[in-house]
Amino acid sequence: MAITTEITTRQPASDLPPGYTVPTPSYEFVGTPIEEKFVTTIATAGVANATPATGLTALLTAVKDWADNTWIPDTLKLDATATVNGIIYLDKVKISNTRSSIYGTGTENYTVHGTLKYE
Repeated sequence: MAITTEITTRQPASDLPPGYTVPTPSYEFVGTPIEEKFVTTIATAGVANATPATGLTALLTAVKDWADNTWIPDTLKLDATATVNGIIYLDKVKISNTRSSIYGTGTENYTVHGTLKYE
């Protein structure tokens, strides 16, 4: 038994890097999932990459890591010994500077809005 999550984005196509393929979660909900919204700031150099698509992938990884290791156990207090399956949706991203590409090079603060659906 464990808490297992996957992550994807629901941002509009116009907000995604050109040619980016949105990850498709493999998990399908059986019933009506519980839904929890979140907002957090991810401050990481790991999002800085040579291409915007790689940067978005790194941001998704950073958000999933934060959700799995901080938000889910500390805020939602989900029982780690239970069987919980969830999908983390990245709904909106804002950057704290004026750079033209939010997934480009450099260390930035990303304010992310998202939703966790789980059962």
